[in-house]
Amino acid sequence: MGHPRMLTPRILWFALFVSQFLYLGMLLMPGVVPPGQVPEPVLAYAIAPVALAAAVASFVVPRMLAQAAFAAGAALETRPMEGKVASAGYRSALGAREFADREEALRIAVQRGFAPFILRLALNESVALFGFVLGYLGHPLTVWLPFFVVSWTMMAFRFPTERGLLRPLAKANGIDP
Repeated sequence: MGHPRMLTPRILWFALFVSQFLYLGMLLMPGVVPPGQVPEPVLAYAIAPVALAAAVASFVVPRMLAQAAFAAGAALETRPMEGKVASAGYRSALGAREFADREEALRIAVQRGFAPFILRLALNESVALFGFVLGYLGHPLTVWLPFFVVSWTMMAFRFPTERGLLRPLAKANGIDP
């Protein structure tokens, strides 16, 4: 199952992922979308760039926040890894390194990286919500479904793993994750 510290991020990820299917189900249920509504096509052209900006922001803004959070903290103790050479650049001269106390590193990574993680998921979900708004206003499936697909794809790649949460902390401490 994984480390117990990973439970909360995974529950949150799962809840936000499933909520998008609930939005989709609401749009597909008969009687939810008011009948006879003729949407303004220009609205889709106005919402699409905003959804694109939210998708781009879901990559950029949380990364900037995470870098600032991890750079501000104290450096953790590291040790050489037995029998492994680092993968890139100047670090290969020193050999590969790892956290001396991986448990403490994971605790700090979850603690400092939780706010950027939540922001990343919220921005991902906003893309699906933009599609939901278009569907509720009466736009055809071909207009609003791509918003959901993009959001699902981003969410699938954002599943929280130990390595993914430790990566920014490892970078801040100058080691390979």
